[in-house]
Amino acid sequence: MTAGAGYRLVADLGLDTVRARQEWAALDARETGFAWNHLANSTLPLDEVPGTLLRAGVRPPRTGHIGDWRDIWAGRSTVLDYNAVVCRDVDAGYPLLYDLTQTETAALDGGDTLFQPGALFHDGRRETLDLLRWSDGGFVPHDGSTPLFVPFAAVDHEGRRLPLAALHRDRNGTAHGLRYHSDLLLHHRSRYRELLLCLIDAAGDDRRLGAVFNRVASRDGRLERRPVTRNGTGFRAGNQYYPDAEALVDASLIPAEAATCRGGLADLLRRAPQEVPLVSVEVVALCHAFLGAHRSPPGPSGTGAAEVHVHWGALAMAGAPPRRRGYFGKQVKAVRWMYDAVVAALPWTSPVYFVLAPVAPYFLWLPETDRAGREALGELVRRTLRAVAPWPDRLDLMAPAFDQVLEGWVLEEHLGPELSRRFQWADRDSPYPADGDPLRLTPVDDAGRLTVQQACLLVGGLTRAAQRLPLPA
Repeated sequence: MTAGAGYRLVADLGLDTVRARQEWAALDARETGFAWNHLANSTLPLDEVPGTLLRAGVRPPRTGHIGDWRDIWAGRSTVLDYNAVVCRDVDAGYPLLYDLTQTETAALDGGDTLFQPGALFHDGRRETLDLLRWSDGGFVPHDGSTPLFVPFAAVDHEGRRLPLAALHRDRNGTAHGLRYHSDLLLHHRSRYRELLLCLIDAAGDDRRLGAVFNRVASRDGRLERRPVTRNGTGFRAGNQYYPDAEALVDASLIPAEAATCRGGLADLLRRAPQEVPLVSVEVVALCHAFLGAHRSPPGPSGTGAAEVHVHWGALAMAGAPPRRRGYFGKQVKAVRWMYDAVVAALPWTSPVYFVLAPVAPYFLWLPETDRAGREALGELVRRTLRAVAPWPDRLDLMAPAFDQVLEGWVLEEHLGPELSRRFQWADRDSPYPADGDPLRLTPVDDAGRLTVQQACLLVGGLTRAAQRLPLPA
């Protein structure tokens, strides 16, 4: 995307306002480093979003987690099917997998209970992996009672021992442009170091430093929320001392190096510090923006011109406003200083207009074989379109009208077990028959006519209604 195309994309996405124009002018003058908007504010019809991004030359990342994505591509992951819709079916982004995450516990009561990187999936059915953790200079079996840090975990699978991250990389391949967070950091290692050293320098106290590095990973697989603090002229991450900022930043790259290991993970862990720092999710998003994860190929542009960074966020990050806010919007005021500091210090960085694109509307894509679910959701969409037709861009009037429509639809018992499972956002096991065939995901009738704002309103209401119900057996 050229520098001149920047604000045109904001306008084409239906986000042109007086405030947006003022924010862009400040970015263009490098007076600020960050502004943002939520695509849930857009009155652009869903059907027009992919083409708008394509014409602008933008391919936004959809930041999912490492795990077994084969059932996602097969439409058999239920709550995670939207990833296949965004990255393949409407071709509006590509999967950029965060691989510095945790496995799930055996009881599915902790860790990453959505993507579940401690398991494989076959036709929507879960196969628990034989995980290993680091202990006393070697790998030992893990009982699954606690989550394991994925880059430091190994697995015994089909007669061979290999890093857990390597197993998932082997199985996932590069379908639909799939990439990994660790590869982005290591490929642009020097730029990453500049970004992090700048943030450390700008963090005037431990509160801000803890907003940059807020977790610590141990070699034995523990991941704890413990902020890094200053210790004299050095830093302390957990019980590990680092003598200077350069050593701290270099240590933060060790998990990325482990996550990309094809072999030699044991040797890497023997040499590694006992505890290493991890950056916060807010800094992860900042790295994706400044390292150009939205560009093709991903990478820093070096021009310094203001730029739009479109980013597909799931319900945790982007929510489904106004019913469900994501963490990005809640934290944005607290992290604005980071973007401002980076742009002020590093001329190669592009001031960021961050457009957070919610995946929530794509919960309205269902397998074609799910006739009951499609008929039920299609009826809700039709009722919604009729109810909001008099004021399609007035959220204050649409919201109460939609609440009335949804209440009547739920009372008629349209929210059956399969739809409840999908909208409770709690379980990727598939309710569909395990016949080995992929399921084709398509929008329910008239879903594409909804604006992004209307679709978020609808899905946000559905998730709220579904989560009041018990999880189907």
